[in-house]
Amino acid sequence: MQDKVKKQIIILSLYVITAFVLIYTALTVENTTRYFESIHTTILIVVIVILTKNAIFLFLNPWHDVRNTLRAKRNQNITKQPHVSIIIPAWNEEVGIIRTIKSVLNNTYTNTEIVVVNDGSTDSTHNIISSFVNTYTDIHHRTITYLRQTNKGKAAALNYGIANSTGEIVISLDADSVLEKNAIRNFVRHFDNPTVMAAMGKITIGNTDSLLGLVQYFEYALTFAMKKTESLLNIMYIIGGAAGAYRRETLDIIGLYDTKSITEDVDLSIRIQSAGMQIAYAHDAIVTTEGAGTIAGLVKQRLRWRRGRLDTLRKHKNLFFSTDKKHNKILSWFALPYSLLSEVQLFFEPLFVGFVLTHSLVTMNLSSFATLVLVISYMVLLTAIFHEKNHDLFKHLYYIPTTWILFYITVYVEYIALIKTFVSLIKKQEVKWQNWSRTGVYNQQESIQTYTIDLLQKHKQNTRRHTITAPAKAIAAMLGLNIASALYLYYSLPTYEAVSLTIITLNK
Repeated sequence: MQDKVKKQIIILSLYVITAFVLIYTALTVENTTRYFESIHTTILIVVIVILTKNAIFLFLNPWHDVRNTLRAKRNQNITKQPHVSIIIPAWNEEVGIIRTIKSVLNNTYTNTEIVVVNDGSTDSTHNIISSFVNTYTDIHHRTITYLRQTNKGKAAALNYGIANSTGEIVISLDADSVLEKNAIRNFVRHFDNPTVMAAMGKITIGNTDSLLGLVQYFEYALTFAMKKTESLLNIMYIIGGAAGAYRRETLDIIGLYDTKSITEDVDLSIRIQSAGMQIAYAHDAIVTTEGAGTIAGLVKQRLRWRRGRLDTLRKHKNLFFSTDKKHNKILSWFALPYSLLSEVQLFFEPLFVGFVLTHSLVTMNLSSFATLVLVISYMVLLTAIFHEKNHDLFKHLYYIPTTWILFYITVYVEYIALIKTFVSLIKKQEVKWQNWSRTGVYNQQESIQTYTIDLLQKHKQNTRRHTITAPAKAIAAMLGLNIASALYLYYSLPTYEAVSLTIITLNK
């Protein structure tokens, strides 16, 4: 209860800040200076470039649904139900593994088999899985194959599971995730199109009772709203391991997961694109996963993602600006270069926001922030209306006006992860898998073992103190960095003015 009160106090404070920005902007007149006209123009150009890309993607998104609807009508007479293998790698997943398995058994599509691979867990994962497998009954006679191996990593566990499965379609599912009841059926439906060789499901965050979980929920919602356009243009090059589906023949052609990659899912996805195959976005195959419970855990996750993605892109650099006919030109000439450009943009973001703050201080105009409030709120609202089929986002509508500040948490996390990535590359350090205390997808657990409830309470006690204070500190830290940049620029104004006057005089 105390955490909920703190959370509401923070949200109320963010509402006050947002209201001040909007009201102040509406009531004040800009006090422009010629020295900041160029800065304002520069800011405007950068913002226009970023927003143009997002606007194009949002415009194209509905056409993805139109295309899928037309294809569904053409394929409505297809009655084939291929055998599906769900591979669940597990390492120290005592908190959520049973809920994950049950979510597969509760699916409406029943021509399935489950393969659980225990990757050398040191907690109670083995006892919990063994007890469940030995006691469960299923009227559809679906099999659960339980395998164990010494700790070799997620990629090796997935490969071991795939080698011991028989399905025509293979689905990878993280042990901290749960499938929506129609997810498997919806995955299979996308493979009615014979040109689709792999599919990415929609991932959403389940543990939204914490401020950090809520931020990740909004982040995932916006990110996956853009996946429709990526699928439409066939430029999707990341199939998340929590919700990926593949034809077995795809894996036979390009090979299994790379055990040397820290982002084995990205590497496999890039290889699929490199082979000229089509990847679809199964927006109705919904998988709910557990978001990081602490800022430190989230930073470790994003560090692994970023470092792994950069390593993979470097490994497959032949895809950049490729003229090979089998390579998608939009992917090679736009999507991949833009992904690297976004890293540069993130690196300079504190300075960029510092410019905005400096401009606002000098001109006494907060229109830039007011625009940010309106644009981000509008994008989140559009996502809620058009891209959230189950309308889960509507449950969080009252947070939307504050998302422009809440996203500062993700900016802080991504910025720290970027710096750590640069350091690891320079020092040639290895980046390992993150490990955080699990609390379950929905911060609760259905378990067949009584002692796991005690473990869950222990995990909650360990992470509770971080759920509110750490996100607030992240916002404060990023704002502090931006303000420091702004103050530096502000107090450097006399120098800029002198230089400008000198240039004007020389030109005369």
